[in-house]
Order: sequence, then structure tokens, then C-alpha cells
Amino acid sequence: MSMASYIAFKALRICSDGVYSPQRKTKWDEVYAPSLGRLTYSLSAPSLEGKQGVYASTFGDASRYMEEDGRMFLVMPDPDAETEVGTKGWRTTCALVIGEAPPCTTSPA
Repeated sequence: MSMASYIAFKALRICSDGVYSPQRKTKWDEVYAPSLGRLTYSLSAPSLEGKQGVYASTFGDASRYMEEDGRMFLVMPDPDAETEVGTKGWRTTCALVIGEAPPCTTSPA
């Protein structure tokens, strides 16, 4: 199964030279992702030992990590990365940004 099947949400902040995870203050690297066919951002972890890894989750869970000026992004595990999938998201040794999630809008009843 394609790792694109595991699209999830990640709260990130945009900075002058890319994006970073506000929770851990970790800058994501700009990379060429063959699976997406374009440049994007990536974050890697050495392993999934203990609590290591890059985490992504449902919109509700990811929104708990939103900080002021934070934005919600769609992310997926790199197809070659080690990944553990759970009921509310996943963690991986390498995640790729697909793009910024569109803003949620509600319609009047």
C-alpha cells in the first residue's frame, strides 16, 4: 500500500527559511521528494526507539499543538521510512510535507 494512504495533519510554523515544528523547535529540511515529484520539506528521526520519530495525527489532535501564527499542513511518511500506524495517526523516521491544509470553513445552516 502506498504511504500516501497515510496522509495526516501536522501543526507547523512558517519561518523565513522554511518550516519548523513549534513543539520541538525543529527545522524541517527542504528536499526533492521523488514520491511527490517536487521540492518539499522533510524531517527525519534516527529511529522509532522509545518515543522518537516524527508524529502526525488527526486534525483534532494536531490542532492541540497549534501555536499563535501556526498553520496546519498535510504530511505523509516517506515511502522508504520505517512507520508505525495507529488509530489517530502515525510516527515515522521520515515525514514529507504535502502542502498546507486548506482552511476550515463552515456554512450557515
